[in-house]
Amino acid sequence: MDKNLSQEEINALFNQINDSSSVDIPKETNIDEKLESLLDYKYNENAKMIQDLFKENNKTDNNEQTNSEDIAYQNSPYYPMYLNIVGNMKSMLAPMIMQIEAEYRFMESRNYLSDLVLKKMGKEILLPNFILAKVKYDEFMNFIVDAINELKTIDDIDYNIDIRRAEYIKNPSNENVLKKIDGYKIVINIKRHQKLK
Repeated sequence: MDKNLSQEEINALFNQINDSSSVDIPKETNIDEKLESLLDYKYNENAKMIQDLFKENNKTDNNEQTNSEDIAYQNSPYYPMYLNIVGNMKSMLAPMIMQIEAEYRFMESRNYLSDLVLKKMGKEILLPNFILAKVKYDEFMNFIVDAINELKTIDDIDYNIDIRRAEYIKNPSNENVLKKIDGYKIVINIKRHQKLK
């Protein structure tokens, strides 16, 4: 049975249609916003990927440069001396570590430890006419640290190690005259785990 709709019912249906279409408009804008955010995300992801590729490329360039410097150092006349020093590192450091630890035990037994005393216990090994390449610096430092850790017998102390360039030293016969050595020195200082009072 067909029933005729009144004007009020027609207006109500019309308003419902308008209301539902007005609800759809924000959904469309939400879709547009989602598309924009996805596009932004993809753009940022691509930009990050390009940056990562540049970084990797720079790393390989640096690695190639490091490798070429390493090869050049290995082919230099200074490399055999480097190998000799590294091979004898433990025997070079042993007397020094024994002396530092003997002094430390003596001062500790007399209860005469202070920061100034610990500083005076520091020792140096001079390596004259020795050339150390930058690419070998970390490796050389690791050899020193490993040798000291093997020789160390006192657990209360740590060793601070520094490798310094030494161009001139005081001449033993005349302190007013400097002697050119062009080398390096290994400086070893000690510090306690617990602070001194």
